[in-house]
Amino acid sequence: MIYLSTDHRGYDLMQKIKKYLEKLGLEYVSVGANTLDPSDSYATFTLKANDLVASDDNNRGIYLCGTGLGTAMGANRNKKIRAVLCPNKKYAYYGRLHNNANVLVMPANYTSFRKAKGIIDTFLNTQFEGGRHIDRLKAISE
Repeated sequence: MIYLSTDHRGYDLMQKIKKYLEKLGLEYVSVGANTLDPSDSYATFTLKANDLVASDDNNRGIYLCGTGLGTAMGANRNKKIRAVLCPNKKYAYYGRLHNNANVLVMPANYTSFRKAKGIIDTFLNTQFEGGRHIDRLKAISE
């Protein structure tokens, strides 16, 4: 399952992402924001999505906020979350290949929908390489 999380800064982009995921035939659950409310907090939605992503190793997350910085910080507070802030496809590729990231964070203020589609495709279609990266991830999680 893919869990979606955004605050008001990513609301418009997330609406387009939802339609894109539907077009691809991918299932998702949005934990918010489900309305455009400038008083909402990325922290609330990030923590809620984290619990859901962390409940199964096969789950993935796509999170947005204005810069992606606060959301990435919040996401990585959960030991089962490996969130990567990806402003482009190369970051998404290496985030999955070397870091086995399970959460993609994008900066909504600086990411067009066209660019977001490429980043999402890369993130969802890149497999973890394993090998030497396994020990590194174990060390980080300890």
